[in-house]
Order: sequence, then structure tokens, then C-alpha cells
Amino acid sequence: MEELRQSMEHLKASHKSELVTAADRYVDEKAEIEKKLSGMIRAAVLTTLSRCDEELPNSSSISYPPHLALSALNVLINFINEKQTVAMSDTIVMAHATILAVNACASAAYTSSIQHFDGVNEQCHVIVQAIQEPLSSSRLDFKRLEVECKKLQEMMTALPLQSDIDKDVLGNELENEMARMSEAIRAAVEQIEKIQLKARNNNDGIRLEVNEAILGCCQQLMAAIMALVSSSRELQAEIVAAGRGGASPHEFYKRNHQWTEGLLSAAKAVGVAARVLVESADGVVTGNGKFEQLIVAAQEIAASTAQLFVSSRVKADKDSEKFAALSVSSKSVNQCTAQVVAAVKSGQTTLNEQDNLNFSHLTLHEAKKEEMESQVRMLELEQKLVMERKKLAELRKQHYHMAQLAVAEQNGGSGERDSSFEFIG
Repeated sequence: MEELRQSMEHLKASHKSELVTAADRYVDEKAEIEKKLSGMIRAAVLTTLSRCDEELPNSSSISYPPHLALSALNVLINFINEKQTVAMSDTIVMAHATILAVNACASAAYTSSIQHFDGVNEQCHVIVQAIQEPLSSSRLDFKRLEVECKKLQEMMTALPLQSDIDKDVLGNELENEMARMSEAIRAAVEQIEKIQLKARNNNDGIRLEVNEAILGCCQQLMAAIMALVSSSRELQAEIVAAGRGGASPHEFYKRNHQWTEGLLSAAKAVGVAARVLVESADGVVTGNGKFEQLIVAAQEIAASTAQLFVSSRVKADKDSEKFAALSVSSKSVNQCTAQVVAAVKSGQTTLNEQDNLNFSHLTLHEAKKEEMESQVRMLELEQKLVMERKKLAELRKQHYHMAQLAVAEQNGGSGERDSSFEFIG
């Protein structure tokens, strides 16, 4: 009995020790899992914020009411104020609220007043950076984010409302904006020529060919846009002359203020889009930008000119020669946009292929290593090809066998053989 008691005591002590060890191991493993999970959350949030920062310029492609944007921004500010300490799990909600707020505010600023768009858009970039920095350093201190959000709140509150538009100055404002738009397009053409000259001096070979093709298409697009703008102005003059009667052009603009506001908004959009196109083209040529950004910029300026076309034709006589010329110009812009997109995609493919086959930068050791790895991949692919051929042969045999059974069933088990299913080895 004594031995049994001692044995039980020993087992209890052993089990107790194992429980303590298991508990410690559980704590360590839990901490490790939580650490990995936090890292994954941080990486996902940072990736999403980075994508948001890249896509902010595209916020001009949609309309958004300023009061709803301000509401989304207030949600973010209230969330920051309520959280004395921010856990990693809270960052998902905070990042989501930030992305909603900055996209809404940028779009609302563009919708309300294009003059205010650049300032609001830049502040939105600052806010995205203000949340990225503490996440990257794992120091979840969002005081700067709160300060920057309140700055954006002040900017959004200061946006002009629709009721603030002075109908008496619409005519002058439209004429001035059309002039600014034309100047922006001319400046864009000159800038593209400078970019092209810089590309010729700094590049050669395939890279130069790709840049020449892309910039050439961009120049054609800008030329088509200049033609569309010219046609639009001629059509507007015809519409005003036909509709104003004895009144002045400014009186006509005032009386038809909604049409005038549509033209004004479209003209502003074209001017902004022209600048974005130049910046994107320069980024692609210098290697600091993405091909996709240039595609989006080309599509954006095409959309802006389409808005100008639609706004111009609202009051146009459908039998007017100037309206027909505007329609031709609009189609030309669409064709040139498609050519830009095609040139960018083709250039991207060409450069990727060149990078994959360019080994001039490798050292002797690196070249030998690449050669061996290439041989290994080739052998692996050859082995896969052999296996796939065997698989195909077996599938053909099985298909032949099943087809013969089906024929036998159709013939009532007579055993007659259909030569159309004869297996070819």
C-alpha cells in the first residue's frame, strides 16, 4: 500500500509539472500566434492604405456630396477621440474609416469646387501618411492623425455650396476657365515634347522605342483634345448667338446657368486631367511611375472631354455643321485614348520581356547560379511534360474503353465493333 501511495504521489507531482510546462508552452505559443497575427494585420492594413494613397488622384472620376464626405470624416475623428489607447485590432476599423473619409473628401472637393481639389487632395495624402507612419513603427500613436483630420475638416467646411454660386459672374468665369483649359492643354503638349527630348537623351534601344511609342500616342491624344476643345468653343458660340436674341452673351449664360455650370465643370475637369496625364507620362518615362497610372490618366482625360462634349451638345442643333465637327473630334479622342492604352500595355510587355532576358548586370557567380537554376527548371518542366503525356495516353485508353462499352450497350450486347472508335496509338 505504501508503495502504491508513493507511486500515486510521484504521478501527481509528475502530472503537476507537466501541467505547468504545458501552461507555459501555451502562453508562449499564444504570444507567438498573436505576434504573427498582429504582423499580418499590420501588413494587410499598410498594403490597403498604400493602395488608397496611389488611387487618390482617381477620386476626381466620381461625384460625391460634400456633406456626406464631412460625415465620413467626422466618424473617423470621433473614433480617434474615443480611443485613448489603440489596439492592433482597432487599426482595421481605423484604416477602413480613414480610406472612406479621404476618398469621399477628395471626390467631394472635386465635385464642389475644382479650385479647392488640389489642397484637399494633398491633405488627404498627408492623412494617409499620418496613419501609415505609426503602423510601420508599431508605435500606435495617432495624435498627428487627429490633428491632420481636423485640418481636413476645416477645409471641407470651407468648400463652397451650390447656393454660393453667383450667377452674375458665370459668363466671365466660363470664358476664363475655357481659356485656362486651352492654356493647360497647350502647356501639356509642350511638356510632353520636353519629356520626349529628355527620353531621347537618357534612353536607348528598346526602352527608347517604348517611350517614343507611348509619348507619340500621348501627343496624338493631346492634339485630338485640342481639336475637340476648339470645336466645343465654336459650337458654344453658335449656341449663344442663336439663343440670346437681343441679350448679351453674359445674359444668356446667366439665364441658362445650369448649362453654363455644366460647361464650367467640364472645362475644369479637362484642365486637371491634362496635368495628370503629363505627370503620369513623365513618371513612366523616368521609371518613377507605373504604367497603370498612365492608362488611368488617359482614360480620365478622355472621360473629361466626353463630359465637355455632352455638356456642349445639350443645346446644340443636331443638324449643325459645328455639332458634326464636335462629334468627329469626340470620336477621334476616343480612338487616340485606345491607342495610348494599347501602346502602354505593349510597352510594358516588351520591357518585362527585356528585363527577363537581360543578364548583362550579373556577375560570373550570379550568371552560373542562374544557369544552373534554369537547367533545374527545364528538367522539372520536361519531367512534367513526360508525366502529362502519360496522363494523356491513359485518358485516351480510358476514353476508347468507355466508348466501346457505350457502343456495345447500344447494340444490345451483340459484340459488334464500331470502327469509328478504333484507338490510334
